[in-house]
Amino acid sequence: MPPFIFLTSDGQTTAPNLEDIDNLQVLGITNGHNSREAFNRLLQENAWIKESDYEEVLCLELKSERGEWLTIHHQ
Repeated sequence: MPPFIFLTSDGQTTAPNLEDIDNLQVLGITNGHNSREAFNRLLQENAWIKESDYEEVLCLELKSERGEWLTIHHQ
């Protein structure tokens, strides 16, 4: 089962300089045979999502769950 990442643009986040930023927030990553199955699993395992008034969620299938931390200021 491939991993899927779930993102939302609902809500706001704050940048390190304390400015409000409109961006995507990660709600979670789960596996499933397809996006609907993974989404149902995400909601089942994270009841707080339904309680938080999020409305729209973007689902993307990930090639893998490997990642790498990068820094902006050292480019």
